[in-house]
Amino acid sequence: MAHLETEVLVIGGGPGGYAAAIRLAQAGKRVALTERDRLGGVCLNRGCIPAKALIHAANQFHRLNTGKLNPLGIRATEVALDPAQTVKWKNGITERFQSGIESLIKANRIVRLKGAARLLDANTAEIAPDDGSEIATVAFRHCILATGSKPAELPVLPFDHVRVLTSDDALDLAKVPDRLAIVGGGVIGVELGTVFAKFGSRVTILEAAPQLLPGIDPQAVRPVAAELGRCGARIETDVRVRGAEARDGGVVIAAEKGGESFTVEADCVLVSVGRTPNSGGIGLERAGVETDEKGFIRTDAELRTTVPHIYAIGDVRGGPFLAHKASYEAKIAAESICGLRTRAEYDLVPYVIFSDPEIAGVGLTEQEAMRKGYRVKTGKFPFQASGRAMTIGETAGFVKLVIDADSHEILGALAVGPEASELIAEAALAIGMGATAEDVEQIIHAHPTLSEAFLEAAEASLGRALHIVNPR
Repeated sequence: MAHLETEVLVIGGGPGGYAAAIRLAQAGKRVALTERDRLGGVCLNRGCIPAKALIHAANQFHRLNTGKLNPLGIRATEVALDPAQTVKWKNGITERFQSGIESLIKANRIVRLKGAARLLDANTAEIAPDDGSEIATVAFRHCILATGSKPAELPVLPFDHVRVLTSDDALDLAKVPDRLAIVGGGVIGVELGTVFAKFGSRVTILEAAPQLLPGIDPQAVRPVAAELGRCGARIETDVRVRGAEARDGGVVIAAEKGGESFTVEADCVLVSVGRTPNSGGIGLERAGVETDEKGFIRTDAELRTTVPHIYAIGDVRGGPFLAHKASYEAKIAAESICGLRTRAEYDLVPYVIFSDPEIAGVGLTEQEAMRKGYRVKTGKFPFQASGRAMTIGETAGFVKLVIDADSHEILGALAVGPEASELIAEAALAIGMGATAEDVEQIIHAHPTLSEAFLEAAEASLGRALHIVNPR
């Protein structure tokens, strides 16, 4: 049995794990990184990147196939979709990123181990390669657990990966299903539902909550639901799924709404009801690392577990399940290991939903700000009044700012519309810098751009927007 000694062992090579390993190596630490699968984690291999690639492909196909570009004088007489080629293109993107991460690990002189890791005690782990080759033991001074999460399974809809699919399965479908049912109308359900509706599937989304995208401002959800409807998707909310059975090469889902039972027939069903932590089977109990009742690893503000020299970051320690949150936590944990005084702060974690139109938010909502005791004002600018939005034919949505009515400090922002995922960065920077609406008003924004909506929303919050009528 091979044996290795290192200062820091990082278990998990996703956006949290590899970022932590690199940051520690930059600080001069001896680091070993172990991952049983491909580097990049869920984000790169089965989440963020492949999903956004399919979203882009679906948008391009939809624009041509439905004649959305006809007003521009662009007409396509024959539009065909080759799903197998789309998946191949998507996989090529992830492979290039994987290669890039491998190069970064090598360039930073990080010891790369491949295999399933399990803690033997609070200072030792064993690495068992999947190919049955020699098991290695690693002695460490510090350890970072970054093992991520997996799709949650419903007892009434166990995954068979043929008819009942995870999001991982859906991303690799080489044939577009004629009928696709989706259980769960959260972020994953909406994003992939939009993809397959635009590819031509008859999509039915079944959501237990009263609205699609639970927890998101209903004003932001409205244009997303409307676009899904235009793509032919059926949305059912306040639904309880009772089970499913295979029939005629497909699946029949039994559900209930308002006390009435109904069924949905589909070729397959995607279950997207959340995620569960990959905390089982990695030896936490041997090391003395505690979890909560759902299996998420308990940590303090420095991301230390109940064993002070063992840290946990990313999905395995709880939501929100965002790659950028994991990368942020990676830096916090690395700095703590290096002896710096640091702590994780979650007031400014932006979220993005790559729906159509996109939704993004950061900071406080109106309701959250009022609960914290602020007197609140808002400023809202619709993309219908944006010159740039008109020129690209994407005028649905708006930008809204939440400000302190007394100091005019910006407390939160919500963007719904074209490139909302990019626009939210300006809001996050402004809030992080403690900017006021007047500060934003004084910054010259290029014209014509979508980012002008942020400027106009700031001016609207002060009652002096130029391109909309200010409320009296």
